Amino acid sequence: MASSFKEIFEERKHHTNTFLKSDQLLIKKKEKLFKQDISRWELKPESYAQRSELLQDFNLAQKYMLPKETEEMKKLRNNHILMTN
Repeated sequence: MASSFKEIFEERKHHTNTFLKSDQLLIKKKEKLFKQDISRWELKPESYAQRSELLQDFNLAQKYMLPKETEEMKKLRNNHILMTN
């Protein structure tokens, strides 16, 4: 039985590390893109209305940048919460 707990703990630890690494990679990718042309951000058409604001504020911009990858990260985050609680 102790082996089972150890396996669960190791799986949880691995899942946490994978999630954190993926999250950091996405943030770094967005930071790099923020310094580049907005056309590379893969914004949804409705986000272009806020273009001037997005170019000024990284915290706001990262919510709109790379929407597909951001959605995948949200799914990973939700899965991570389920796995670690």
